[in-house]
Amino acid sequence: MTGALRQQAGISPASEGGELRLTTAFQPIVGLIHQRVVGYETLVRATSLSGRAITPYELFERATLTGGLVSLDTLCQQTHLGAFARLSHGRDWLFLNVRPESVIQPSFPQALIARAAAHGLAPHQIVIELLETPLDQPGQLERSIAEMRACGFVIALDDFGAGHSNLDRVLDLKPDLIKLDRRLLVKATQDRAIRRVLPTMISMLHEIGTLVVAEGIETSTEASISLDSGADFGQGFFFGVPSPNATPLEHVLPRLELMRAETTSEHARRNALREARLQPHRAALRRAAELFLKRDTEADIAACLLALPDAARCYNVSQDGMQYGHVYSRGEHVARFLPLDDESGANWESRAYFREALSVPGEVVATFPYLSISGNYMCVTMAIAVVRDERLYVIGIDVDWD
Repeated sequence: MTGALRQQAGISPASEGGELRLTTAFQPIVGLIHQRVVGYETLVRATSLSGRAITPYELFERATLTGGLVSLDTLCQQTHLGAFARLSHGRDWLFLNVRPESVIQPSFPQALIARAAAHGLAPHQIVIELLETPLDQPGQLERSIAEMRACGFVIALDDFGAGHSNLDRVLDLKPDLIKLDRRLLVKATQDRAIRRVLPTMISMLHEIGTLVVAEGIETSTEASISLDSGADFGQGFFFGVPSPNATPLEHVLPRLELMRAETTSEHARRNALREARLQPHRAALRRAAELFLKRDTEADIAACLLALPDAARCYNVSQDGMQYGHVYSRGEHVARFLPLDDESGANWESRAYFREALSVPGEVVATFPYLSISGNYMCVTMAIAVVRDERLYVIGIDVDWD
């Protein structure tokens, strides 16, 4: 059977004579919270009998041209299953890269169960890592994935955030795990906006019901960002390069300690900078609350709140969320967002800062940076609730965080 598969896969004979030799390299996948290796992705390595290395791209390109893509995929699965059975201690996952063209074959789930059983492996030990490739039979893919999940396999979607691995595909396939494309992590190290968005993206994936693997981690900073953003698992050269052998725990633990130390240090640095920047605004809000209770004019209260150069807007909201009085702004109006300029009649009751301020009258609350609906800039809203004439009012200020 194996010989026939090799012929069908188009890898016999090799260009330099003789068949190709397929072997497995294992790259560890680390639980960022569990603090240990939870599984291994298996990667194919091919060499000719003369010793020339054949890249995976060349290997699969040849199989594609000869119509042997599914046969090659099957050969790789057999190779990886056998290698993992010799390496596994029974409590780790095998991440098995599988092409969609293989998954949609009607007999695939049962055939894979039989291949795994031949090596003493059960479906729950195997993560089917669905490679990011286009497919003209999405309905069949969904049915096959559902059948495989029912058989006990774990389903993973590769390269989320790139190419065809988008939110629609997540909702259609309902994977148990999602691997974030490395480019998202690289951009998060370079762009503050993406760095702010990454935790929200991961949180959204958690809400959908999937765990998240940050892949392509190469530095302690990338590992720290992954942990801080809420990723469950990490993979990349930082934790271990692909190898024929299992990665020992004593290699992984120092990397995890370095990641945690950098995360703790970065938290402390950011919190100190944030508090130093917000402290003058806290004092201004408390002073504004005193002026409001003394019934000073709106203009005097606004002058107090807008005295600092990064103070963008200030306003007063009644306890039902309705805008109370005027909105004062020191910034120029943005013509492109002119329809949002008039806030008379606006209701802010749905905003978290408003509800939080009402719950702790007299205390200053502050948001994390978000996009202001009033000016299309990143801002931090600070607010304080005060009682006057037996009614609650919320005095707010937007700090231009850009």
